[in-house]
Amino acid sequence: MKKKLLFLSFFLIFFYLLQSQAEAHQLLEYQDRFLRSYAKFNKNQITRELVSNFNTGVLKLKEKKYIEAIKIFRKTARVLRVSSVLNIAICYHNIGNDKRAKLFFRYIYKYPKLRKTNVYAFMSATYYLYNITKRDMYLDDILRTYTNSKEIGDRGKSIVVATLITLKHYGKAIKVLNTIKQKNLLKLAMLKIKIRQYSHVRNILNNLSKQTFSRKKLDVILWIKLYLDLKENNLENFKLDVRELDSRLGTFRANRDMPLELYFNNDKYEARYYLKNLLHFSANRTTDFIFYFAPYVFSDDDQNIYDFSKGFIFKNKENRKSLKSMLKYNASLIKTMEEDPIVRVQKLKKIIKYNHSSYMYYNLGLACAQTFDFYSAYKYFHNAYKLNPGNKLFAMMTLLSAKRIHLFTDDEKYIKKSILNRNGLYKYFGYKMYGLFYKLPKETRIKQLSRYKNSLFGKALIFLDDMKQGKDLSKSDLLKDEIKDPLVYLLDLIQKPKGISDFSYYSSLQARVPLKFNKNFIEGSFLVSEVYFDVLRSVGLLNRENIKNARDLSPSYIRIRAILALYGNRPKEAFALVGYLKRKYNFNTRLAKYILVSGMLLQHDNAHASVEISLIQAQYNDKDADFLTGVQLLQKLKLESLMQNFAYPYYNNLIDFRLKGFDKFLGSL
Repeated sequence: MKKKLLFLSFFLIFFYLLQSQAEAHQLLEYQDRFLRSYAKFNKNQITRELVSNFNTGVLKLKEKKYIEAIKIFRKTARVLRVSSVLNIAICYHNIGNDKRAKLFFRYIYKYPKLRKTNVYAFMSATYYLYNITKRDMYLDDILRTYTNSKEIGDRGKSIVVATLITLKHYGKAIKVLNTIKQKNLLKLAMLKIKIRQYSHVRNILNNLSKQTFSRKKLDVILWIKLYLDLKENNLENFKLDVRELDSRLGTFRANRDMPLELYFNNDKYEARYYLKNLLHFSANRTTDFIFYFAPYVFSDDDQNIYDFSKGFIFKNKENRKSLKSMLKYNASLIKTMEEDPIVRVQKLKKIIKYNHSSYMYYNLGLACAQTFDFYSAYKYFHNAYKLNPGNKLFAMMTLLSAKRIHLFTDDEKYIKKSILNRNGLYKYFGYKMYGLFYKLPKETRIKQLSRYKNSLFGKALIFLDDMKQGKDLSKSDLLKDEIKDPLVYLLDLIQKPKGISDFSYYSSLQARVPLKFNKNFIEGSFLVSEVYFDVLRSVGLLNRENIKNARDLSPSYIRIRAILALYGNRPKEAFALVGYLKRKYNFNTRLAKYILVSGMLLQHDNAHASVEISLIQAQYNDKDADFLTGVQLLQKLKLESLMQNFAYPYYNNLIDFRLKGFDKFLGSL
């Protein structure tokens, strides 16, 4: 019994001790779990504080308090290492310490895993490194990373867009920008302006105006719209936008941030524009084409050769004197027609000082038109028409030269009426030309005069008519029969055969276009050289063409050299060449003056360029000069009577206008 009691007592004591040990162990386990939870809580608390500090640092960065931001980011780098280091580098870059900034950017750039784990940080650091060093390898890295990344966020895509803009790959930049969910519409509009997709830009800007409440941004949008109106020659929209500008004049500042300026543009149009204007002529080129092929006239009769019998049948002194004078003039004309176009004008001017008749005025007008001196051409054509109003060729040339300089004469209706009546000389030519530019009455019959259509001028007019109707020009009689003519040769060269691919067409054209000096393309009518250079531009070979010929001193070649000097950024050489032409050949036309203006703009001498434009405006009542003056008035926000400067579209090939700072603003978006 005692043994049982002793065993029971021992068991109870052991159980108590065992239970006490279990409770102690449980307490220790609870304490350990509590301590671990507290440590984790403390760590999370620290992390939250660092994240909060990081956000404060970002705010300081936005407020341009860069030194304070750097101190904060140095602390947060313990947890948010990559983002903090990136922001530290950006801060140093913004305060101009690119040496230290470069060290931090390169820390990220050299960390290979970031190309996959943090693409944005890698791209951002790489793009900044490019801005600091200007080494293209960094741009290549960005594009390579973008190509190899399966998924990339909108922020990363924004850097890719900025990279493509830097590389001037605007079309590719638009494609990437369009994949961003919240894309910058103003940037999209400006990129489309860069690639000349003007038709899409207006809708983007109009929609953006409705979504924007910032006064400053609305002003920028309006200013870009005004610029776009002028580039498109959309003068109706321009008028509406000027009214809106007038209502904002008190606070408008966008013209200061991106001022409008005139400049010499050696790449005004895209290659496709030049080719389009070769295959489908503009109104101006159609007129120039007619002036090129129009015949020189040897008498006031409707025959190309004077009817000599008239001089002998009526055997009086006046007839014999007239016949003798005409024969002398025609002999001189035949020689003069073989001269350089600039020399031809000067010689015909000398002849007409002592003797003149309607066909002499006409021939001089035609010579002036072939050197693009349309103001003089109109004066002489009009004199010819007044002396012989029954000559429909003279009448149409008067209308076309007036149209070329945007001049509407008081007797325009009368001239049109005289062309359409049944009586008069050169009816076939008159009717065909009239039908190209105006509506020809149905009762007007041309078929009975078809004997003229086999002439060179007749084939040229049929060629223009076929072009107007959209016919296949490769089968034109002009191209088949007159291939030796330099202008016809060039036009035949650019015709695209049916069934050929665009690639094969352009390759063939590049291979066949003449690149060596050729007098036929340089020293003929100004239209030939203009078309020749347009062909070169259309296939991207203008910079490769070789027309250097030191022995050639013909005035037309010197004129070409002056223009090429502008394209080579050698304004002083252009001035010297134009000065030589003025002294030796009295070449002081509107074209010569615009070459001088272009050279002044290349030298950034805008003040003298503006004065010269004003002189052109006063001397010629020139509509292009009106337009350029209007651009300068718009920049100064002088809106009173502004629209009178924009009565006609602008097509000058030498001088253009742009928004200064456009690229910088685009890069900042």
